[in-house]
Amino acid sequence: MGVKENPMADWLFWDDFEENNLHKYFEYTHPEKYYRSPGGGIGGSTGLRADFKKGDVEAGSLRLAFGRTYDDNYCKPVAAAGEDITEIYSRYYVRYDENWEGGGADKMSRFTALHDNWAQSMIAHTWSMGDYLGLDPASGIEIDKQIPGSGSELVTRKYNDFEKLTWHGAKSSKTPIFDANYVGQWYAVETHVKLNTPGKSDGVFELWINDVLEAGIYNINWIGSYEIGMGKGYGINVFMLENYWNKGSVKDQSRYFDNLVISRSKIGLVNAEMI
Repeated sequence: MGVKENPMADWLFWDDFEENNLHKYFEYTHPEKYYRSPGGGIGGSTGLRADFKKGDVEAGSLRLAFGRTYDDNYCKPVAAAGEDITEIYSRYYVRYDENWEGGGADKMSRFTALHDNWAQSMIAHTWSMGDYLGLDPASGIEIDKQIPGSGSELVTRKYNDFEKLTWHGAKSSKTPIFDANYVGQWYAVETHVKLNTPGKSDGVFELWINDVLEAGIYNINWIGSYEIGMGKGYGINVFMLENYWNKGSVKDQSRYFDNLVISRSKIGLVNAEMI
């Protein structure tokens, strides 16, 4: 039995993992640990499984491009080619082993605006904070936090150029979905990112779990007055679904993903039929 999702007009990409669409992601790492798993999805369907061995820091990642990218031959967009996207949503389902230990395993997903040499003008991190899932927005533009909407220069020069990022403050979910009493069931995780209007601090980063708003960060100065467009900077153009545990897994264990959607508008819970 499988789960077939019914795509909506605003969806840029969807993957229920019933068919092998892994070639559509411009990067796919550690296929020996991160792979399509029959029975590993919702309702016994095919899902995506990430296996952590004890001490493992990384258990694979998927990186998906859309919109205008710095290199369409490598970061080949799956939709909206050539468009600078300033607002986007993602939704996926995640489940942890029933006997899972160690919190949420740190990195889970992120949206970013990727430039030449993988410099980033903004990063919308969704990662664990102990037993909670949280949001942690960052900017790669030189921002003066005392001046709303300030900043026009891209200062990052590489991927995860942490020393040059401006962090806007993290916020965690209300539900401890990684606590021992919560693991073992599926959770729908949806995020919404809206870049600020140039020169204003009106950006948005929101998180829903099972379609309930659990965290929101508002008035974010994601990119200051940095210009987006041909010959200028890029809009949001990459989504990552990843498994990176900073201190390594405390034991052999797995987590599972299913029904990924990237959309221009709010997605909500799985719109699916059993087949």
